[in-house]
Amino acid sequence: MLVIIEPKVKLDEQYFCRRLGFDKVISNSNSKIWCFMKEDLDCEILISQEQFLHLRIFSDFWPNGILCTWVYAKHTRAERRELWDALRNVDDGEEPWLLGGDFNTVLYCSERKGGAAPKIRTMEDFGDMMMDCGLQDAGFEGSKFTWSRSRLWQRLDRFLFSHTWIQAFPLSRIQHLTRNVSDHCPLLLSVKQEKKTGPTPFRFQNMWSKHHDFKHCVTTSWQHPIHGHGMFAFQQKLHRIKAALKLWNTEVFGNIFQNITDAEQRVKIAEQAYDGDPSDENLIAMNKATAELTFALSVEESYWKQKAACKWLEEGEKNTKYFHSLTKKKRKQSRIYKIQHNGATLTKAEDIKVSVVDYFTQAFTREDTVSVDDLHWVPNILSEEDRHQLNATPQLKM
Repeated sequence: MLVIIEPKVKLDEQYFCRRLGFDKVISNSNSKIWCFMKEDLDCEILISQEQFLHLRIFSDFWPNGILCTWVYAKHTRAERRELWDALRNVDDGEEPWLLGGDFNTVLYCSERKGGAAPKIRTMEDFGDMMMDCGLQDAGFEGSKFTWSRSRLWQRLDRFLFSHTWIQAFPLSRIQHLTRNVSDHCPLLLSVKQEKKTGPTPFRFQNMWSKHHDFKHCVTTSWQHPIHGHGMFAFQQKLHRIKAALKLWNTEVFGNIFQNITDAEQRVKIAEQAYDGDPSDENLIAMNKATAELTFALSVEESYWKQKAACKWLEEGEKNTKYFHSLTKKKRKQSRIYKIQHNGATLTKAEDIKVSVVDYFTQAFTREDTVSVDDLHWVPNILSEEDRHQLNATPQLKM
């Protein structure tokens, strides 16, 4: 798929569709947004306005469909506010949703260099729309600015992702390509499915400490006798307690997400039973089911809060969807997409893995390089008499 914003040509889009080797093209109401597609993509136009084109795209890769909104925002704040309001009314229906294009404003002061400082209210308008729509900036690789003219640089072009997009396609990448004849740089979106790259490392879960049996599990494992002393014994205890906590977590917590589903079903059944027969026994059963659901939800919240490393929210604030999206964004930012090794650029996950292992193996593994000739630099502290006493065979005295 290729999207062109503000095509400054007199020829129509059908001509360029054939010229560029695409099979179909869609444009918005004033032909300021052209969207070219291959035949393997099916498209449904949902909204077509002067400042954006909202589509639902289907393919073998996206059988359930995704939402794409291509934006060409106008230059005045009043007209852009009309765009922000229109985007607030777009119903994503919890489908993966991305927005991309020329938003004609920056989000932060750091996204502008040269000229007058950006207007605070203009940036606030943009940020408020993103917050209301549940959108996050997709980030980028490459040049910091996407538009340049004379001695002014700005990041006017970007992609925005919904939390459902980040969850469905966590490996999405945005690259700022080099500018050629245009004052805007092209943006390249790459979408890949996430693949497991290795075993999951052990991590302590804060939710464990909320369970009444946690301390007993730790104490039992730690106090069990072990053969050895010093740091060896300490390391063996840590290794053993890790295995014990893994097993305990599986038996006690299991699948925390399935636990919520099961708890919700039990609450539903208990409520129906109490509605049909408001006895004390059914009331107790309903309260118990509700308490179990509350605990299951608190466990999930603690899990996502820890995964997101979100320290600025109070323990009582519940926004699991927010924590989930932060976790996906953090994971995306920490992922290694390419690496330089011996002068070559590696991009495949397996090649990167081998390169990292090889580097640290060489860095922390070395042969014994101590030379006997260097020992003469070590000063003699013991006298001949001291050495003789140390080397002598001990005698048993009665």
